[in-house]
Amino acid sequence: MKRYLIGIALLLVALSSLALIVPTLAARSNAHKLAAGPQSIFALEHRHGSPVGKAAASALSFSCSGAVAGNRVINVTEKVINDADSGQAGNYWALDAFSRTIQMWNTGPDSYCAVVKYKGTFAAQAGQQSPGSTSTTGGTLTGDEVGTINGGYQALITGALSVSDPANWPLAGKVNQGNAVDYQCVIADDGSANCPGSVDWTTKYFDTSNAQVSFSFSQPSWGWTYVGKDKASAPDAGKSDGVWTNASTGNSGDILDRD
Repeated sequence: MKRYLIGIALLLVALSSLALIVPTLAARSNAHKLAAGPQSIFALEHRHGSPVGKAAASALSFSCSGAVAGNRVINVTEKVINDADSGQAGNYWALDAFSRTIQMWNTGPDSYCAVVKYKGTFAAQAGQQSPGSTSTTGGTLTGDEVGTINGGYQALITGALSVSDPANWPLAGKVNQGNAVDYQCVIADDGSANCPGSVDWTTKYFDTSNAQVSFSFSQPSWGWTYVGKDKASAPDAGKSDGVWTNASTGNSGDILDRD
């Protein structure tokens, strides 16, 4: 009887230990799991690009089929500063400042096509992986790499048009009354970024919670070209640091100070 009671006690201890271990393992197994839900507009505007090997676009051009002045509903210019830029290795590698035009046309009932074009500059962050890094190419940025950005994307949108802040987000003219929107991005050592000031422009023009018209956003085509050089205070000021194209058709090149 004594042995029987001891056996039961040992079994209970083993079961209680297993109850503690199983949730711990479950938590660990989910620690690095990506969210299954749809990507945010911020994520879609910060693509990592397709694997190297595809032919990158030689000239980036975006348009909406059937777009005419008569059905254009949005035509604004927005200035953005301190936006974090992502590379194909998955890390954020630079802070950007740019001006972008947002033009959108009505293509049917609650259906729209938008073309967003960017023109600006970037400043690489020392210690991050270069944007064109792969398992066999690329390297660590020195922080001397600066340069220009040109590109944009085409977006297909469905939703209920609703201008929530016409003073700062009008249908035509300048966003934020011409003042820059500060995304306030900070890039951490591990390559992640926090951008408390980022603004999803679609939330300013669409009622994304409308139960009658479900909101959707897709990017059939997108791409940006970066032209780098050493910054003015670097030992080799003005020296080329390469060209990187990050596009839906494929990536090519890199930005890296190779002194």
